[in-house]
Amino acid sequence: MHMQAKEIAALGVFAAAGAGIHAAEALLPPIVPIPGIKPGLANIITLMVLRRYSPRAAAMVLIVRIAIAALLSGNVSGLAYSLAGGILSFAVSAFVYRVLGRDGLWFAGVAGALAHNGAQFAIAVFIMGKGVLVYAPFLAVAGCITGLFTGLAAKFASDKLSP
Repeated sequence: MHMQAKEIAALGVFAAAGAGIHAAEALLPPIVPIPGIKPGLANIITLMVLRRYSPRAAAMVLIVRIAIAALLSGNVSGLAYSLAGGILSFAVSAFVYRVLGRDGLWFAGVAGALAHNGAQFAIAVFIMGKGVLVYAPFLAVAGCITGLFTGLAAKFASDKLSP
């Protein structure tokens, strides 16, 4: 599939917007005093690109956004967590979106958030041990809430964008 210059430029804007949202979110104080709970607002961008373009385009935007965010934040050590969470989240979201279609974007957000948490837990258990799993129920609830928000926000935002 060959991309047009206009599409490449639009995807670059989406990747930059996602990195900017990620950076802004990192400046926010924690929502709750439980490690790992964040809104995941940059995922709105990935879901919008998935809906408006294609899974391939969304995957490219995700990878570029994660790389830019890691470089800008100087947190290259967090890159493994971000990539693991982002890639699994994307794969699950894309699958759910393919099965449910445009009206299922909200559920793709929830499923992606839970997959993101699962991937990050796998990395955390490998690095820090099973003790981190005590946070799993809290992150599951938070993932459902934040995933629902990002999925709905992506749906409404992409509905408002011109075709």
